[in-house]
Amino acid sequence: GNDISLQYTNHQPIYADRENTIEVVLFEDHWQRMDGQLATREHLLMALADLDSLLIKMSYTDDCSSSSLISVSLDYAEPHATGGEIAYEVEQCQCPPGYIGTSCEDCAPGYSRTGGGLYLGLCERCECHGHASQCDKEHGFCLDCQHNTEGDQCERCKPGFTGDARRGTPHDCQPAATRPPCMCNNHSPRGCDSFGRCLLCEHNTEGYHCEQCKRGFYGDALRGTPFDCTPCPCPGTSDCFLDTYGQVQCRNCPAGLTGRLCEECAPGYTRSRSRARIDEGRICEPIGHVEETNIVFVPTPEGDRKRKRRFRLQPYGPPIRVQIDAPKNLHIPVGGRARWFCRVIGQRSAGIRLQWSKVGTAGLPSNAVQYDGELIINGVRESDAGQYRCTGSGDHQFATDDGTLNVEAKPRIPAIQRPRIDPQENTVAEGEPARFRCWVPGDPTAILTWKMKGNGPLPPGVQQHDGILNIPSAQRQHAGSYICSASDPIGYKPPIDSPVARLIVRPASNPLVDPPEQTVSENQPAQFRCWVPGNPTAILHWRRADGRPLGYGVSDNQGILSIPRAQMSDAGEYICSARSVDDGTPVDSSPARLDVQKPYELHTTEHSLMGEQSKNLQKPEVDPKHEMVYEGDPAMFRCWLPTNLNAHLKWSRADGTPLPNSAFDDGTGTLYYLRAHVSDSDFYVCKYITENGSKILESDPVQLKVKPYEQRKEIKK
Repeated sequence: GNDISLQYTNHQPIYADRENTIEVVLFEDHWQRMDGQLATREHLLMALADLDSLLIKMSYTDDCSSSSLISVSLDYAEPHATGGEIAYEVEQCQCPPGYIGTSCEDCAPGYSRTGGGLYLGLCERCECHGHASQCDKEHGFCLDCQHNTEGDQCERCKPGFTGDARRGTPHDCQPAATRPPCMCNNHSPRGCDSFGRCLLCEHNTEGYHCEQCKRGFYGDALRGTPFDCTPCPCPGTSDCFLDTYGQVQCRNCPAGLTGRLCEECAPGYTRSRSRARIDEGRICEPIGHVEETNIVFVPTPEGDRKRKRRFRLQPYGPPIRVQIDAPKNLHIPVGGRARWFCRVIGQRSAGIRLQWSKVGTAGLPSNAVQYDGELIINGVRESDAGQYRCTGSGDHQFATDDGTLNVEAKPRIPAIQRPRIDPQENTVAEGEPARFRCWVPGDPTAILTWKMKGNGPLPPGVQQHDGILNIPSAQRQHAGSYICSASDPIGYKPPIDSPVARLIVRPASNPLVDPPEQTVSENQPAQFRCWVPGNPTAILHWRRADGRPLGYGVSDNQGILSIPRAQMSDAGEYICSARSVDDGTPVDSSPARLDVQKPYELHTTEHSLMGEQSKNLQKPEVDPKHEMVYEGDPAMFRCWLPTNLNAHLKWSRADGTPLPNSAFDDGTGTLYYLRAHVSDSDFYVCKYITENGSKILESDPVQLKVKPYEQRKEIKK
């Protein structure tokens, strides 16, 4: 491994026609390099750090006709107690930050190997710009990039997202704004702006999407042709509309004109016979205007001469005048209130009657009220637009004054798109932060408000700002469904709700410790392991339950509590505390207990089991309870005594007969078959005999089933 090849020379004798067992010790002084030089400790550790292959020579003599490899086993040490012997030869180094392993041979999570340094190279922290917690230990590329990023160093945003992923925050890459569609009905050659609004509408159209005709034109601008909007055929005015029958009708006819196209004289007017006035556009002129007039009697055609008499006609009195108070021309939005006040001008106000009317109609709109010269129109509608006339009459005279009402429609507001949320589901542990983001594509002005599903208020501890729903420390009451509501700033459109965002708050996972209890002799090593299921990145920290500091030489490294030489002062309970990388609330494990005994106390353990405490003896435990192999395959059973891990154990058949020749009992609880035979199928028990032989404890029987070799061939076929 690691481009280092080492070889081992066997000096043990090999016997023909029998099984030979060869044991190879992995010490550097037993191995040599390919050039014949002895291997160093560094060479052996570097090769074992990344082992590629183990090559075993099959022939050891020149005259060997055949040889076969029956089985190969490799012993290894576990960091926690498994019931076996303590591997004193295996070193347990206290690694600096960035390194893990018994010999610090591997890079820790979040670190990768670089080319610098000695031996295997240096382990340096991965450069993932804060978007990944792990990387490939050998090549350094980041694994599982988060926050909508990608790349070997999570240095760029995923497609569909924009931003600078190298800033190192979870919000570097945000969804790219979706440009709204450009719909201009073929009336805007320049297209739209970034908000989908048409630029420079042509063909006499206007609006966000060139969807309506300009003032002074009528038609259907949605047809999409250059001739959609036609000029209004209204003399003296530029505004018209299509009525319910699809006919064009003029709005706000000039004074004296009425009719659908302002082609008729209004009441109180007559057609002018003066060519000059007609040329000026005054087709109709008011009647009833009295001036001083001379009357001349013309002689009769017969030529009779008669005396000429001259008379002067005198009006009934000075002419009356009425006037509408300013402003006469009103611009009122739909639903608003219009008001005029008309008064008589001059000395003759008594006996003058004021009456309001709408020019071109038989009366006033149903929502209009007049009283003593005042006209009020409540809840103005578009059909109320037009010309209104105040008429004063009395003493065989009348006078008028006109006012104009222009009705302004509500502005057209583009429909609000449905807001989006990210993520739609978020699962956090209790005490960890949670965050949701809400936005409306292409509309940065939308007002965003978060609420609970069912219009319920947000629970305590929940914050919202600019579409961000933030929960610094999630609790059980925060779990549920949230909805983001978007509304336009003007308030003409009803709010639109987003899809449901679901928050799941799981209980904080308690860290586990192994072993929960451990008894060692004084000056012997002890070790506890701590981990959080399902959370390999949790930050782990050991402490004593009584609050005292850890003993001299005790190390706490990535969940491993190592005591190289246990002392009586090290005995007691230890607690492992775990918290997430997001600064969650620490969670404690159950206490792990360490008992340190004097050496003589361990030797007298077996004696203490007899006498008054003999009733507390436990029978040996075995694993597995059943084993099925094919003929020629190896098989193994393990046995141990929970109350005495150093007890001497012995295997036998359940009927008391000796073990078969193919079985091997090492005396420590391991029953091993190098090559099982069909005749080995039977029940076996593990026995523990006390030192004085006064008591024998048997385990539950285990069963070994060995199937014939022919059945394996049939399965392969």
